[in-house]
Amino acid sequence: MRYLLLAGLVFVADSSKIPPMIDNGKLTCRDFMTSGQTNMAALISWLVGYHCGKTGIVPYPSEAVSQYGTKIGSYCKFHPTANLLETSEHILDEIDHGI
Repeated sequence: MRYLLLAGLVFVADSSKIPPMIDNGKLTCRDFMTSGQTNMAALISWLVGYHCGKTGIVPYPSEAVSQYGTKIGSYCKFHPTANLLETSEHILDEIDHGI
């Protein structure tokens, strides 16, 4: 019983180090552009997956994802306060039009 209690205390102590949850729906283009290359790549993957799940268009060819990355980067550069998810959906709707 002591070990179980000790394990619970260790978990509570370590859980304080867990970063807060991020609501991807509230991210702005500025958040995206300043997140760093690794985070930008992860967000692009998440955004494409989110859009695929929402529209049912799976999978995107690699050239479409590359085109998407370029478009979202260009748009966000000039619209830093735009909502990233809304921007992404608009761009991906344009790319998958007719697929």
